[in-house]
Order: sequence, then structure tokens, then C-alpha cells
Amino acid sequence: MRRFCDNAVMRAAGILFAACIVAACAGCAAPIALVPDENIRLETVSLSAAPAFENAFLVDFAPDDSASGEAVFAGSHGEKFAADRAEWSETLALRLAAEMERRGAQIGGSGAPRFILSVKDVASVASEGRVEVTIRATLKRENGSWAKEYAGSDRVPYSAMLAFQGAIENLFERILTDKEFHAALSPAPAGK
Repeated sequence: MRRFCDNAVMRAAGILFAACIVAACAGCAAPIALVPDENIRLETVSLSAAPAFENAFLVDFAPDDSASGEAVFAGSHGEKFAADRAEWSETLALRLAAEMERRGAQIGGSGAPRFILSVKDVASVASEGRVEVTIRATLKRENGSWAKEYAGSDRVPYSAMLAFQGAIENLFERILTDKEFHAALSPAPAGK
């Protein structure tokens, strides 16, 4: 009888172990969706990194309606993350407008040139316990007279989510300090 109980316990332990392995692998197979303001908290870009504008600009931003699909990338431990391009294009367009307004730009209004922001790709490289995430986005003037691709990246220990946040902040710094982008903007009307 004892031998039967030992075998039954071992069999149950083996089944439990196999179930745990299957459950763990199932979690690895489905990417973790990175959702704005849920598991990714976007910070404002410091004014020391991207100072206020010397001139007031009139500008408007919108997401690229053609942005679609997910950008899937890996973390430092093999986990997968996914960023919905349409959702992040919309979120980043709104955040870029807020960053511009914080620096003295007028957002919207009649005659404001519209810039379209589109998240093109998110990539990651994990090595030596660190993960580097790079985000590529295109910013273009709606009338087609100007367009430029930007990339922001960050490398942090063990956390693809923190690297993703840092990459977004770096992307905004590059856009906000880009002289070519400033040249594509329109000055705000006097007295506004």
C-alpha cells in the first residue's frame, strides 16, 4: 500500500510540475501589452533637457490614421512586450502637444500647421542583464512639405518597460530640440 501511495504522490507532483511549466510557457508566448497610463507612466520632459522656445509657435498634432499593428519586442528575461502602433501614435501625439504647450507653443486654432506623428517600430536588445529599447517615429507636416524620422532609446537594467519609458522621453527630447522641426513650425500671430 505504501508503494502505491508513494507512486501516486510522485505522479501528482509530476503532473503539477508539468502544469506549472505549461502555464509559465503560455505566459511567455502571449506578449504583455504596454498600455499608456496603465503599465507605462509617461513623465514630462525636463525643461533643462528641452528648454522653452524663444519664439511662440502655432501648431497642431494628430496621430497617423494609417498606423496599425503591434510592435513586438523582447525583455531581458525572454518575456515579450507589444505596443499597439495606433494607440501609441495617438498617445504620443497628445503628449507632444502638451510638451509643446508647456514650452510656449499655441496648440490648435485656425491656420495652425498640423503635424502627423506615427510610431513606426519598437525594437529591443537584451545583453548582460540590461535591456535597450529603441522607438522609431515619423513626424511629418500634413501638407507634405516636411517630414523626419526620429529615434529614441534607453538602456536600463532588467526592465523593458522602464527602457520603453526612457526611450519615449529621449524621443521627445530629440523632437523638441531639433532645429529642423523648429524651422518647419509657424510663428504664432503677434499678441497671442
